[in-house]
Amino acid sequence: MKIIIFLLMLTAIQLNAATYYVAKTGSDSNSGSAASPWLTAQKAANTMLAGDTVNIAAGNYLENIRISTSGTAQNRITYNGPGTILTANISANYITVSNVTWNSGSQPVVQWDGGNGKLLNSRFRGKTMKNLNVNGVNMLVDGCDWT
Repeated sequence: MKIIIFLLMLTAIQLNAATYYVAKTGSDSNSGSAASPWLTAQKAANTMLAGDTVNIAAGNYLENIRISTSGTAQNRITYNGPGTILTANISANYITVSNVTWNSGSQPVVQWDGGNGKLLNSRFRGKTMKNLNVNGVNMLVDGCDWT
């Protein structure tokens, strides 16, 4: 009986996960839905909880985002591109970033201090090759390129 209740609680947590959207045509006073996206990735970072996903539409987002809310092993927080973001400071755990282009010029692009992160299929652009500084543990960086 305890196992069934636990599984029901776990399912309820999964059902509450939200998908949000960011687009250059959006506004941070919008709801973050596909029809009413936010303007900034920082609005997503400030709003999202474990299990949530944000899809960042193509475009140049000239912002320095700070990601401090952690996901969990079962409910990662996910940031999907193809948007281009200036820089990020990630101090949270269980974050996945996929298909994002980072373009800061000469400064480090991503400072990743949180653990159990995944950086997948992303692109680093700029004047220096020191665009990723990872201090977190159990990190996966896969399918990324630097040019």
